[in-house]
Amino acid sequence: MSSKAPNTSSLSDFLRFDAGRPELRALFVPGANWRKKRQYPELKPLDSFTRDDYFRLAWELLRRMPRYRRQYRKLEDLGIKTATFFKPSSSSFYSSDNPPGFPGWANVPLRGHKCEPPMAFQDDTFGTYIEAQTAAGQPWFVMNRRKWVMDFWGLHYLPDPTTPFDGLPKRELFNAPAASVTVVSNAAPADRPRVVNTYLRQNEILIRFRLDASLDQQIASVRQEVERAQEIAVERAQSVLDPLPLPGRRKAGKNALSDEDAAFQHSPRVRAKAGRVLLKQLELSPFWLRTWDAIAEARMQQGIAVPRLDRKGIIDQFDDVCADLPTESDVPKGSVSSDFSAEVDMPDDEAIEVTTRPKREQGLKQVVGDALTPAMVPNWGMRSEKYIEKSDEAFRQLVALAFTLKAD
Repeated sequence: MSSKAPNTSSLSDFLRFDAGRPELRALFVPGANWRKKRQYPELKPLDSFTRDDYFRLAWELLRRMPRYRRQYRKLEDLGIKTATFFKPSSSSFYSSDNPPGFPGWANVPLRGHKCEPPMAFQDDTFGTYIEAQTAAGQPWFVMNRRKWVMDFWGLHYLPDPTTPFDGLPKRELFNAPAASVTVVSNAAPADRPRVVNTYLRQNEILIRFRLDASLDQQIASVRQEVERAQEIAVERAQSVLDPLPLPGRRKAGKNALSDEDAAFQHSPRVRAKAGRVLLKQLELSPFWLRTWDAIAEARMQQGIAVPRLDRKGIIDQFDDVCADLPTESDVPKGSVSSDFSAEVDMPDDEAIEVTTRPKREQGLKQVVGDALTPAMVPNWGMRSEKYIEKSDEAFRQLVALAFTLKAD
């Protein structure tokens, strides 16, 4: 395949598989051996999913995402190993209101870090950058790239994408959607005002609550203010740091490090097409995860983005999942069973037998049986590409679902 310049009209084009470009080809390697079911999440009924099950699936998506792989590789190439701002500094960001003051700060290169406004030259140092912004009378903001990527995905740290979930360090990976800015401490004098040193992105708002007043009343009182702030944020010009997308549309600018492609933009049509992901059949996620890895392997072998697949061969590998499934239906107690027969009284006292088979209430084994056909392979392929390559919404929804459950 001939090498082409990437089309930046959408993320999927910008990071598309191209056998002629090794740096893009490397973003689509398989995440595991799709022939071995033990390398994938357990097949289980959705009503028995735990918080860890959602976290596991979210990580399995994220570590396969070309966006995450590209960001991680870029950080490795730049040698940015920590989320704090350079070795002599403990801060992850500086601004015109919070300038650097550590020794030698003026000579520290900013290459690779996130700047607003963007750097004019890749070789800018902190000193030359601040001097240029001051001369222009322009407020500025500089953030450590590693911290920016961590915040982008909501992670406490950035694992190597080749690491499976069970190989992660035994510490919390995902951040909760809301972050604590300050905490109450017995060691802090109660009568002393507390200075909060943080930064607010374009899609964030800082709200102060009183601890001695009704929380419900306070939330109700600020709801309108938050909704109004959302309207204002949508109307703002895009920022390279963290633009706020229109509700239900693709997160324009939040899908790639924009300084790697200054002309990166999404058309309204592309944003509308991407839309919000509707998660389906999460209990069958091992099928579409394995299918994506099978597609990735075929891409490498055939050198094309849409390879030919041995559908029957893939389904034959999936057949082994049925061996460990329970035979009982996973229908909750009190609901209609998958096979329901009853006598119905008719006006003329004649009784007939009525049989219903609600599809949504079939047992997992029946659902799996229906899914194991070669005709389903394209569906698994489309679902995996949608969740992994075309949007980050599925990942974000899985993390949100995990935080709605109690810890395991």
